[in-house]
Amino acid sequence: MTRNRQFGLSLIELMVALVISSFLILGITQIYVDNKRNYLFQQGQSENQENGRYALLLLEKELAKTQCHQLWKLSINII
Repeated sequence: MTRNRQFGLSLIELMVALVISSFLILGITQIYVDNKRNYLFQQGQSENQENGRYALLLLEKELAKTQCHQLWKLSINII
């Protein structure tokens, strides 16, 4: 009597591999989404900071026109 050699994977082995790979893909996707969200938050913060600097520059120019710039520079140094 000859034994038949079985080649390949069984259905259970394929299902286990599918579950493991699904968890890996979900983990990688979650890392990507978190990094993208963090990047967008940092971009927003950077834009806010840039807008704040621009607003302070405009205020400084306007105050310089009114001869109150010494008081303004003093308050900036305190902050």
